[in-house]
Amino acid sequence: MRLKAILYASLALSLAVTAMPAAAQFDNTLNLFSPYTLYGVGNLNTGGTAAAGTMAGVGAALRSATSFNAVNPASYSAAAAQTFIFSFGMQGQNDYLKSSNYRSSHNAFNINDVSVQFRIAEKLGFGLSLTPYSTVGYKVSFTDRSSVMAESGTVMYSYSGSGGFSRLKAGLGWSPFKNFSVGVDMLYYLGTVKRITESSVSDIVSSSTEYRTIRITDRNQINTVNFEVGVQYEYPLRGGRAFTVGAVYEPKRKADLNHTRNIISDGTSVTDVIFDLSDKTGFDMPHRVVAGIGYRTDKLSLGFDYDYQRWKGAIESEKIGGGGIFEATDMHNIRAGFEYTPNRYDIRQVMKRWTYRGGVRYGNTYYTMNGKKITECAVSVGFGAPLQRNGFTAVNFGAEAGRTGTLSRGLSRDTFVRIYLGFNIFVAQEWFVRHRFK
Repeated sequence: MRLKAILYASLALSLAVTAMPAAAQFDNTLNLFSPYTLYGVGNLNTGGTAAAGTMAGVGAALRSATSFNAVNPASYSAAAAQTFIFSFGMQGQNDYLKSSNYRSSHNAFNINDVSVQFRIAEKLGFGLSLTPYSTVGYKVSFTDRSSVMAESGTVMYSYSGSGGFSRLKAGLGWSPFKNFSVGVDMLYYLGTVKRITESSVSDIVSSSTEYRTIRITDRNQINTVNFEVGVQYEYPLRGGRAFTVGAVYEPKRKADLNHTRNIISDGTSVTDVIFDLSDKTGFDMPHRVVAGIGYRTDKLSLGFDYDYQRWKGAIESEKIGGGGIFEATDMHNIRAGFEYTPNRYDIRQVMKRWTYRGGVRYGNTYYTMNGKKITECAVSVGFGAPLQRNGFTAVNFGAEAGRTGTLSRGLSRDTFVRIYLGFNIFVAQEWFVRHRFK
């Protein structure tokens, strides 16, 4: 590999490593606000670039030489010779929560993706990406004014959680024969989730007794390696058109968690540590299958994905308020998205060189609350504004609006709006050419 290729790859890897702590550690910042993340590993992210986010996250059967596909590693084989792709994206989210007795709103900001793609040899491409996998964020409190506690005061219980897990991918895509590609990604899951439970007494009736605040802090840090394999087959048609089918499989894997629990009794004069524990625990990360079909022309790309994840039994059930119960259930999601560029090489009308995107998705999360499956639906739109005449280097902007949950059975509903901002940098250099003359 030539010096320029090494420099570009080193720069991208440095940026990915620099962004990793920001994407994986959220101890003091809520990057999401949803009471459903009280349980399990938090809300799962669609993943992928900002451009993919505005296409509902489709990608099992999409492949491109000018943009990165984080869904299927087989697409890495589409990397063009003497080119380098670097993608970086950010995401803002507004959550509007509603239940039968409260309403609230919250704003958050997060890194969406860092990714790299380039060709290693003929028909062999390399891809690297770092994206959020799951996100936890909530603050819930309630007071107990029962007849027993009223003799002493009012007891307040508060629950808060923050953090999340990230997924680092590095893999190869290879086309062993015409129109067929296979790829494999090594996956590394990292990050920390912190949950705090606190009880305190206020409006004390009798001052002769000291009432202490009890604070329980749990931290779960994940360090787990897995892999995924993907395949794509492209059936060419006349006029530069083509149909593509693709699939991705990630096997079940036992996730290793470093767990610490700290219980503190906090009084007016002294703070006591009454329990301090460090151990290893875990849960079963489910096997996942994504299958899709795609269609492309010189101007248009269409994609449709079906995503299945077997979460049932992977996480232990938990009791929730009101005598209900949380259980993990299998996830079924469908996604459809498109990308359209009127004329990438039009030199007179700039808007014809822009790329327009949209998508819809619907499915259920892995949450079952009080016997009710929690569903999520969303619609997204976006565009890519070229920074070069060919349009391959571009700034991508878009928005997604959706809804999670229901108001029935005493549950809450989250209406969210996500804003995507990303940069796709496409560099064409003669990395592998041996110059005869200097």
